[in-house]
Amino acid sequence: MDTTLSPREMCQVWFDKSHHRFANNLGVMNVLEDKKSGELMGQCGLLLQTVNNKQRLEIGYSILPVFWERGYASRNLI
Repeated sequence: MDTTLSPREMCQVWFDKSHHRFANNLGVMNVLEDKKSGELMGQCGLLLQTVNNKQRLEIGYSILPVFWERGYASRNLI
């Protein structure tokens, strides 16, 4: 992502990308919320990605640092 963009512009890029993925059945990210506190924890979802000219299903996630090291996701690559 272009680091010269303002936070508002980066947010718009993210929304545009998300809307494109949804409109084209490429998967979407969903909000992760702590059940006890209602805090936003991050996002996750099933996404179709093109790798080596083939569509692959990916489990994508982004967890806020405050929720790291609690067993929600792994930093290890398979």
